[in-house]
Amino acid sequence: MHPDIADWPNQYFYGGKLRSGDQNRQFNLFNYKLLNLKSSRQRMDGGNISNPMEAKFVAKLARAVRDNLDEGLGWSMRRSFSIGIITFYNRQRNVITNEFRRLGLRVAHDKPDHNSDASEDGEVAEADNAIIVKTVDGFQGSESDIIIISCVRSLNYGEERGRKGQRGREARSIGFVADANRLNVALTRARYGLYVVGNFDVLSVSASFHGFFSKI
Repeated sequence: MHPDIADWPNQYFYGGKLRSGDQNRQFNLFNYKLLNLKSSRQRMDGGNISNPMEAKFVAKLARAVRDNLDEGLGWSMRRSFSIGIITFYNRQRNVITNEFRRLGLRVAHDKPDHNSDASEDGEVAEADNAIIVKTVDGFQGSESDIIIISCVRSLNYGEERGRKGQRGREARSIGFVADANRLNVALTRARYGLYVVGNFDVLSVSASFHGFFSKI
């Protein structure tokens, strides 16, 4: 894991006790990037939550990362590289997977959760530079060279921020996205590059997210 990626989780979750190895984690893109999508809106269908605008952004970002890595100096000797997408909701996983298919990108085969409505058509094994899309729980114990996190939670459609920085009703709670253990897992899966995508104003109602955004 690149030191820039490890630094905040190490301080916040482990009290600075972790030590990075001596591997060279430099490559031709940013090692760390936060991307604030204030205009995105979440969609709630019963207990299923997704963010279509964020899903489109994540899919295009992954394509740009892949294309730049293909051209990157220092990666030409590697036989393959891995890109993983982590999201907190299975419905968002399905939406992102469908966006990749629209862009003609290969998605690594991953068994859907029991409530998944995603088709497996067009998915391939986790090889040949296919992009892996999983929930936080599904990614636990795994790593990828580059990780893009889709945080999902935002304001609802038709809901706007109130005056003086007050957030809409739904933004007062971001559900289990606020779980510190899940955030720790999500932030520590990347070897070289980590890109976090979300509505940071909404996510900051969580103490752990607030600490993360204020220190980065």
